[in-house]
Amino acid sequence: MLMITPKKTKLKESGQALVVVLVLLVIVSLLITAVLGFASTGTKTGRTYNKKSAELYAADAGIQDASWQIRNQNLIKTFPTYSRYNFGSPGWTYTIPPVNGETTDVTVQNMWMIPSNYVSIIPNQSQAQQIIIGIAPAIYSRLQVAGKTVMPVITLANGTQIYEYDVQITYYPNAGENLAISNIGLWLPPGYNYYADSTHRCSLTGLSSPYNSSLTTVPWSGSNTTVWTFSRTATFSSFPGVTGGLASPPETLEVKTYFEPPQDQPSLEPDAVAWVKTSGSASLSYAWDATTTVIKTSAHAYTGTSTNPGTVIDSIMTHSEIPQLQTAQSGDYLAVGKTLMLGVDPRSNQRELLLNDSNSTLNSVPDNATVALAYLYWSGWLKQPLTG
Repeated sequence: MLMITPKKTKLKESGQALVVVLVLLVIVSLLITAVLGFASTGTKTGRTYNKKSAELYAADAGIQDASWQIRNQNLIKTFPTYSRYNFGSPGWTYTIPPVNGETTDVTVQNMWMIPSNYVSIIPNQSQAQQIIIGIAPAIYSRLQVAGKTVMPVITLANGTQIYEYDVQITYYPNAGENLAISNIGLWLPPGYNYYADSTHRCSLTGLSSPYNSSLTTVPWSGSNTTVWTFSRTATFSSFPGVTGGLASPPETLEVKTYFEPPQDQPSLEPDAVAWVKTSGSASLSYAWDATTTVIKTSAHAYTGTSTNPGTVIDSIMTHSEIPQLQTAQSGDYLAVGKTLMLGVDPRSNQRELLLNDSNSTLNSVPDNATVALAYLYWSGWLKQPLTG
């Protein structure tokens, strides 16, 4: 039998290898493009991050420099035209030395503390000084506001810590003047809040008509202002709790309030600002606690010109300083003096005897006063040589 075996045909596969190579080339090219794009994006992001970091640190340095200027009362040296009573200025600007190669401009601006819906027109520098310092024929401000934090801190049963803050409003009335209190406001720095419960509440709460008040919180100057509003018939002289009067001026109203500090920093005492709005006297329409100035500080770090957006940091700072009143504000401070050196020779104008110690007693502190701070000042004498 004849058997025929079919011949095997050899398949040609050389073309398939080319297809595989082309596919691999496409994949590799796509990967390389993506990797190069990612690397380029990473490089740009890194540059931007480093640039913004340099600007941020430079702007922060500007804020720290402004803090030093304010804390050391150096603003008047840096800006000869600066005044704590100038609230209408857009600010005073100076440039600190370059930080991280960035130019940094620092601007400080006094903040007006009475919300615009209560006092719509900001007083100019001269008007503000007259309100606080007073003008002839009066040698003092006839409407004064002062505030103080009462120590020590109050710890509630739930562990919350609060402070008492007392506001003293002093009024020197003229004959026939019928001054009425329209509003009393209290601005607290960012992070602090007005506090009230059944035990700790403002002394203005619960008064009978027309002295009962409505309470409003108004966002203002980077924080909040708590405002008490009274009827226009709530005259100062007859207001509950007012001491003094026409027979023994001045008249004084003391308001007790409470506030809650940041609970992560409960020991911080705020530099609050209290103010009062009145009616019945055009010359005494409002006043504020001028011992504290609220200053907005802006630091702009940039490369090139100041029009470059760069990085800007804003900060709210407070500075306390006793205003230069033409007369002492009642209850602000008391002083007493004593010496360690005595002159024993009546023929000499020198003090020859040095005592080991001396003491002095201050008897004029009111019974209801709170001692906040005590300062000791001293002066020295230079001994003259025997040769003259």
